[in-house]
Amino acid sequence: MKKQFPLRAVILSALLAAVASALFLIQFSVPLVPSFLKMDVSDMPALVASLALGPWWGVLVCLVKNAVGLLHSETMFVGELSNLILSSAFALMAGLLCRKVMRFYDRQARQPYGPILVRLQSRRLQSG
Repeated sequence: MKKQFPLRAVILSALLAAVASALFLIQFSVPLVPSFLKMDVSDMPALVASLALGPWWGVLVCLVKNAVGLLHSETMFVGELSNLILSSAFALMAGLLCRKVMRFYDRQARQPYGPILVRLQSRRLQSG
């Protein structure tokens, strides 16, 4: 059987890339740091895509965000390239870590007494 194209994931990543591109235009300086360093919140949609859809979808959102950001570049593409590298690494590592943790808990839940162990481990993590 032919594998279906993940249309839902493409649409959701396109929406998140549009939000990230809009947020990429909103930057502000942080006090007590050099003026060329700007606070940027446009990595949050890439993080959401990475956690919800998978790590490579988060990297794709970062790529689209920075491709749109090239149209308004003031740094001769150096700032966008560094943002692409750092935000892609951030989204990729967060997505891979989330996938590994979810697989661990999924394996634990399939064991005998697994759901009880998972519940006890989550309570222990929350308390402390």
